[in-house]
This record gives sequence, structure tokens and C-alpha cells, in this order.
Amino acid sequence: MSSASPNSPPQHSFSVARVLLLAIPLGILCGWLMKSYWPQRIEAQTRSDSENIVLKQMLNTESGPMSKLDDRFTDADGDLIADPPKDAAQQISPDTLIFSYIANPNADSERGRWQSFADYLSKKTGKKVEIVSFKTIPDQLAALKNGKLHVTGFNTGAVEAAVNTCGFVPVCVPGREDGTFGYQMKMIVPAKSEIKTLSDLKTHTIAFTDRSSNSGYKAAVFILKEEGLLPERDYSWRFSTDHLESIKKIGIGEYEAAPVASDLLQGAITRKEVSDADFRVIKESERFPPAALGYVYNLSPALAAEIRAAFLNFQITDAELKKQFTDSTHFVPVSFKNDFDLIRRIDDAVKSAPDASTINEPDSSPDDASSAPAAG
Repeated sequence: MSSASPNSPPQHSFSVARVLLLAIPLGILCGWLMKSYWPQRIEAQTRSDSENIVLKQMLNTESGPMSKLDDRFTDADGDLIADPPKDAAQQISPDTLIFSYIANPNADSERGRWQSFADYLSKKTGKKVEIVSFKTIPDQLAALKNGKLHVTGFNTGAVEAAVNTCGFVPVCVPGREDGTFGYQMKMIVPAKSEIKTLSDLKTHTIAFTDRSSNSGYKAAVFILKEEGLLPERDYSWRFSTDHLESIKKIGIGEYEAAPVASDLLQGAITRKEVSDADFRVIKESERFPPAALGYVYNLSPALAAEIRAAFLNFQITDAELKKQFTDSTHFVPVSFKNDFDLIRRIDDAVKSAPDASTINEPDSSPDDASSAPAAG
């Protein structure tokens, strides 16, 4: 007689076959997940993390206050520019005024263009004027901040940083005979390119000029964002170092697209360095103020007034200086508070040069990584 209770559940013996029937499909499923799904998932997450990093580096993704004057400056009249020191002992009137124009890779060779202005400035102030040059905007900013530069010019995209961190006082911009001034950002592509609109830039590479440039970088990134195009997610990028380099390489079809300053583009056409038949414009921005010239805030008020008058009375007639300003005849007064309002809003949306200095540039060679600024 069996000892098992008649109500006991039936006993099942261990079956290797049953285990294999379950294990094999599960193994196949796990293998498929490991081979197909998880790598794609990891790749997608890595790509998403990379895109977020790039966005934080190139765009201000978190709202915050607009850049403002350094705390060491005062602004009693609300013009957003540093006031001269109240203490006369802190005001300077050097025997030799140090002058430079915008830092760029070719600044040494372009220095002679400014001799006519240096001579005029010397005559009007009674001071010796020494022309110097800088290859990078950070070097130019440092010289202004450290008292080694007194009168200078900055490209549009660097003006706010110069004002807020170094006490730069913008006085004027190059203007036309009728007093008008300004330029546009133009997104250009090779003439034979299939790219017709900004939306067509998806999956393509854009050649920005330099992180300090308004038209060559900041305004372009801002406008692309407004069009729904984000770096890394929608387009790749590189840096060309300056506008002329971008223009030339678009002309020969080496670059797919590039944002450049309209006045520099026209200058290249006038000098026959490129033909307008070599490229097409697929986007134009509204008009921006051009490069601004001015002086450091702590000059004595009397000397500052003489420099201001020299700028505004000088006529751009010298042939060498005409190479710098092809359609300008003189310098016209500019308001940092009013004329640079759009530039400040762009700066507020797009990371400025110091914040973007660690951007990992895809598909770029050491030459592309230069921090030399563009003119716009």
C-alpha cells in the first residue's frame, strides 16, 4: 500500500527537456536584446547626453540675467558703459597712446593700414600714437584691461565683453556718406549646392568663423535655433578662423555652408578674391552695427573728449584704410545701449567666447580650432 495521501498533489519529476525548452528561447531573446536593442539604447542615450552637453556649451539653455558691467565699474547715467573714475588720481593721460584694431590672424600685416588715422589722432591729441596688433581677442581684451591698450576697435560680437569686463567705451562705427551703418549675417553655400534653405542644412556641416564673431557664429547659431535647428542634433560644425577663409572655401566648394558678414563678403567680391557667381545666399539677417571703435574708460575726460572728436572728424580717404572699409567714408557715433540691444540679446541666448572655449569641435583639424576672431 502506498503511503501517499490520496489527496496529495501529483509529484513531477525534474525534466532537463522542460528546462531547455524554457532556457533556449530566453537565451535567444536575451542575446537579441544584448546585440540589437541595448547597444542602440546606449548609443541613443550617449548621443542625447552629447547633444545636451553641446547645447549647454553653445546655447544658454537656462534662463539667467543678461550680462552686465563688472562690479568694479559704476554707471551713474544708465548708458550701460563704465563711468570714468571720479578720483582724478585714477584717471590716466599717457604720453603715448597705444592703438590697435580688431585682433585677427593677419593683424600684423594689416597694421600699416591705420597709419593715417594714427597720425591724425596724434595731431589732435598732441600725443604720440603707437600702433600694435593682436592675433586673438582674449589677448586684446587682456591688454585693454591691464592698461596696455588705450584706443582700439572690437568686432561686433566682442563689444559687449569688452564693455562689461574691460571698461571699453564704444564711440563710433564705420559709416557711409549718408550716415547709415551696419551689415547683415549672410548664410552662403556653393553656387552648385543643393542646399536652398536653412532647413536643408540638416545633416550638413556649417563652417562658423570664430566664437567671438557675431555674424560668423553667435547670430548664426541664434537664427538657426529660431528655425528649429540645433547643433549636433541637426547639423555638424567646424571653425574656419575668419570670414575671408570661409568665403574662399565656399567659393571653391570646400565648405558646405558658412555664415559671414555682408560687408566682408562684398569686400572680397570687390577685391576679386571671390566671384558672386561662386556662391548663393540662403539666409540674410536683419542689420547689425559693425565693429566699434573707442577707448578705455579711465582716460582723463579731456583726453577722452579729444579722442572722440578725432574719431568723428576723421575722413576715411587713405587708400590703405579703404581696403579695410570699402563702402565707408567716415566714423559715425554709436549708442551701445540702443544700437547694440539686439547684439546683447543674441549674447544672452548664445554662449560668449569664454564660455564656448571648451567646445569639442567635430571633424576639425588643429587649424580649425584657432580662436582668432573674425571681423563681424
